[in-house]
Amino acid sequence: MTPGAVVGHVGLCGDGPGSCVVTRLFVGPSGRRRGVAARLLDTVRGYAQRHGLTLTLEVAALGDGAAVALYERTGWVRTGSRTAQWKTPDGAPVLLHDYRLRDDVRPG
Repeated sequence: MTPGAVVGHVGLCGDGPGSCVVTRLFVGPSGRRRGVAARLLDTVRGYAQRHGLTLTLEVAALGDGAAVALYERTGWVRTGSRTAQWKTPDGAPVLLHDYRLRDDVRPG
């Protein structure tokens, strides 16, 4: 990674009073497998804690499962699954997993 380069991003979107959804977590190839995604998630956890917000997350079950493994490893608990209202470009249905942050997880 080049010092000072942007290698990823994450967003929060309001989801009603006292609640936010983690959105658009992305890490570019140069930042992968270096703890960048976990640090981004830790940043939003800290923000939520400081502002008294509950975090939720929606994950599309696509690809090799690396995203699901990351979330579960960093303290997220699956609360349910459902079929998305949208499909893949080839028309296949997409399974969405809903997550919440475990109560005992605090920002590092």
